[in-house]
Amino acid sequence: MKKFLITFLAWVMVGKIWGQDLNLLSSKVDAVLQKQYSSTNIKPLAKIDDETFLRRAYLTIIGRNPTLEEYNSFSSVEAENKRSELIKFLLKHPGHVSHIYNFWADALRLRERLAPINNFNGAPYIQYIKSNIAANKPYDKFVSDLLLSQGSYFDNPATGYYYRDFGMPLDNLIATSKVFLGTDISCAQCHDDPFQDFTQMQFYRMAAVFNQIDLRKESTEFREAYKNLRNEVDARIKADPEKNRGLNNRINNFVRATQSDLNLALNKQLKLPHDYQYKDAKPNDVVVPATLDGKAVKNSNDLRQSAIEWMLDPSHPSFTKNIVNRYWGFIFGKYIIEEFDNIHSSSLLNSELMNILANIFIELKYDSRQFLFVLLNTELFQRQMYEGAYANSENFIFIGPVKKRLSAEQLWDSVISLTINRPESFQTTFHKQYSENMKVSVSDLNVETLEARLKTNNDILRSKYEAAKRIKGLSLVRASEINDLNQMNTILGQLGRSDRELIQTSSLDGSVTQVISFMNGQMAELAINKETQLFSDLNGKSPTDKIEIIFKSVLARKPTMQEKATFAGLGDDDIVWALLNSSEFKFLK
Repeated sequence: MKKFLITFLAWVMVGKIWGQDLNLLSSKVDAVLQKQYSSTNIKPLAKIDDETFLRRAYLTIIGRNPTLEEYNSFSSVEAENKRSELIKFLLKHPGHVSHIYNFWADALRLRERLAPINNFNGAPYIQYIKSNIAANKPYDKFVSDLLLSQGSYFDNPATGYYYRDFGMPLDNLIATSKVFLGTDISCAQCHDDPFQDFTQMQFYRMAAVFNQIDLRKESTEFREAYKNLRNEVDARIKADPEKNRGLNNRINNFVRATQSDLNLALNKQLKLPHDYQYKDAKPNDVVVPATLDGKAVKNSNDLRQSAIEWMLDPSHPSFTKNIVNRYWGFIFGKYIIEEFDNIHSSSLLNSELMNILANIFIELKYDSRQFLFVLLNTELFQRQMYEGAYANSENFIFIGPVKKRLSAEQLWDSVISLTINRPESFQTTFHKQYSENMKVSVSDLNVETLEARLKTNNDILRSKYEAAKRIKGLSLVRASEINDLNQMNTILGQLGRSDRELIQTSSLDGSVTQVISFMNGQMAELAINKETQLFSDLNGKSPTDKIEIIFKSVLARKPTMQEKATFAGLGDDDIVWALLNSSEFKFLK
């Protein structure tokens, strides 16, 4: 506790950590909301107490409950501005990287099984996203670096953005438009869209911009060496078919994965579909590249450049507003424009609230951490949760954040915070060894070297959780460290985690599998195991102190006198189990 308290107090003494008073920007947001309250005669909800704020801040900013040590440290600080300083502290916490990664993992559909290529692992791309979050790369630069990426995947894993939709470039374009522009152009792939005024021609002209991308590059030297390799494989199989069973597939799959090099085929053309039926062109005509709004592209060396400059221009009608709408929903439980991946034609797109938020983000030069501080430091974030049918309305006025169930990742990570004192202590590093092992040169194209590389690759993947603490076969790591190639992902799936096949398909609805997991399944077994940090904290304590420790650890608050009386005489594991299965634990309060 002492180390944490010293660190937090240092932040409180620093005060303004970003060189400008962001409080004024938070006040601008509150002022817009106050105008809505006044014009509609609606009163905002009351402010929350420190305990409620502490849990809300931890779950919203770093995605988990505070540990007992963190609860006690915050409670011992008496500074008047300790709430805003806690926000700053948590935005620099490694847990924030973990939590924001989950936000982007759902949007970008991040998986280890990134592409339908055996031995091609998404870990380098995953780590690239985490590194960008940790470095607080400006949002416009983050998007630009993804969309303009090229080169070897193992040297520049940003190219994973395109490998995610390997062989499906039109799907990738649709995802790009949804995620970064908040605009759904999927209908225009097949016909003119009557609802948004996008034509099929506009779709294909934009697709032509990205048509130059080539995800495989094989030099003449490589093709010659690969031909010799194929002869070597055939000779070995012919000499001893039984011993070399499966050799052909193993070698082919591994080599194919190593040749992941995004290049630009400058002369590559895109044609209209064979059934194109509009009068402005004929079927199979070559498409002239242009941005979605019809502007011609200029950079002949990389057609993407002009299109991305158009996208990232602060005057673009939806680029900035798309991300501030997503961040708003992330913080306050409901989007301003509820159809978050298609804000293009919403009547709220140019509302006063959307305009002020977009202007603030532009003023902050797309600094996501500062922008999130502005939202978190509002009076709105400190108000009681709203729960009611009106939250489903497009015209909802935010008198408080909207109450919502915790995500699968928040549930898992909050249980992990009961098991170990430093939930962020483990971070996978196997992506580094994996990337180096996959860098195969022409001289490596022989069976002996490739078999050794393949074995090393398998060893690296098997050892990625070796350094993590374990209970009952489960690694005690944050959800951001668990991907689709791990059995623990099944548990997260039962809790509502997205399979990341489609954009943001995670569920905040309760389910039978979630209930079972917490009542008598693996989540319950993990939380009440005697090897956890929580049960270590309970050792030698009086029955009354134990109840208080359990409440602080599970719900981040002290028990009431009535709760102390109710739980008196019960076993420690029974109290933990009861609180774990309460609505208070499973919902953001």
